Amino acid sequence: MFLFQFSGLGILGLGIWMYITTDDLRAAIELAQYEITTYLLIASGAAVVIVGIIGCMAIFSANRCLLAFVSTYAALTGTRPFIFYCHIRC
Repeated sequence: MFLFQFSGLGILGLGIWMYITTDDLRAAIELAQYEITTYLLIASGAAVVIVGIIGCMAIFSANRCLLAFVSTYAALTGTRPFIFYCHIRC
């Protein structure tokens, strides 16, 4: 679960860094494409961090509703096979 959380923080940090350094990379890429990528990284990183926090709260409190939410999110986004693979192989 910590790998999931740290990857979300990394994606969020990369998006924030790209948002801050817009002026330096403006000549390299089209501005519209750069902005879309930046906001997409920030949104996806924040979503991963929030779902990771909800997952930790669900595990510690044994709340079935929160566990169902995290399981549904994992099934819809395709992270479930990775979780099972890591559980078996790691």
